[in-house]
Amino acid sequence: ITILCPSPVPPKSFPAMNVINSINKGGYGVIDVLRKGKVICVVLQKLTSFRNDDASTKKKGIVKTKNAKKPSIQQKSSLIDKESNNDDTLITGDEEILLLSLHMGMTGRISSPGNIPGLESLSDSDTYPPPHTHMILTRDDRDSGKVEAAFSDPRRFGSVSVHAMKNNDLAEGKDISDLIPAFEELADDALQASKTYCNQMVIIRKNCDDCE
Repeated sequence: ITILCPSPVPPKSFPAMNVINSINKGGYGVIDVLRKGKVICVVLQKLTSFRNDDASTKKKGIVKTKNAKKPSIQQKSSLIDKESNNDDTLITGDEEILLLSLHMGMTGRISSPGNIPGLESLSDSDTYPPPHTHMILTRDDRDSGKVEAAFSDPRRFGSVSVHAMKNNDLAEGKDISDLIPAFEELADDALQASKTYCNQMVIIRKNCDDCE
């Protein structure tokens, strides 16, 4: 995928441009899209062809720009102050899996060229991308051509963040939903919580019947 950031005034919490550029150069594809409450997480995984290119380059002893020395703590703080208030400036594009989280807030929406959700707070418009579009995810598809989706929000209270999954988390086979930082601050989805509660009550009732 390729990430475009057309908005001159993005949300208050938004990835720095060096992070966006690293993702675009890293060769990632979308393997899943997860939701919890008002947060949508796009799970990105490095494509096999790009992994092979990295291995081949390192084998030849060629040093790529994206493999340069990571910034120091002081440099990192400076980057955050100048470009973003997200703690994601150490994203290099070498990570195996990245978590791109979009907090929709009260007025955020995801649109595509063929589907633009309406908002009561905005006048009807079928123009794509919608006004106040902060991020566009695009992908070239051999069969259907370009596929894309836009994240827009007329207010600046929403947020976009990027986090890398740790290799040991992948090796241990953990559920990705449990590893998304943007999900940690949210309560369980009401429908899912109700389902879990009902299942627990069935077990408790069954145990009580067995005791009788």
